[in-house]
Amino acid sequence: MAAAQEPAAAAAAAGDVQEGAPEGEEGGGAPDPRGCHGRGVAVFVVHWAALALVALSVMHVQVATRFLSASCPPLYWFAAHLLLYGGGGSSSRAPTAMGGKDGSGGAGGAIGALLWGYCWAFASLGAVMFPNFYPWT
Repeated sequence: MAAAQEPAAAAAAAGDVQEGAPEGEEGGGAPDPRGCHGRGVAVFVVHWAALALVALSVMHVQVATRFLSASCPPLYWFAAHLLLYGGGGSSSRAPTAMGGKDGSGGAGGAIGALLWGYCWAFASLGAVMFPNFYPWT
């Protein structure tokens, strides 16, 4: 019986598996069920709010939009949250491609589809307009 316990103990000592970790997850512990609404995200949101105050008071609008979109990741975390979990409710349900629990869409699917459409249109217009020296941002 000691031989059966040795590989698990060696894996735990190597840092591959942590006690109490769900099977199939690395790093141990389940992710925060609140996703982008978790307590750890608050630091980034407060930082982003402080940067927004500075940007609104001393920057041109074009510089401010680039500054705020590149300075802190909560905007992109929230967009990913919308794409994975849909528009409303909690993020404790399983992620799907376009929102709904069963992949059928619904309200979250419509928001996800709009977000995908916006990103696709922005990238497509940029690919055409930027090489032709047109403004597109």
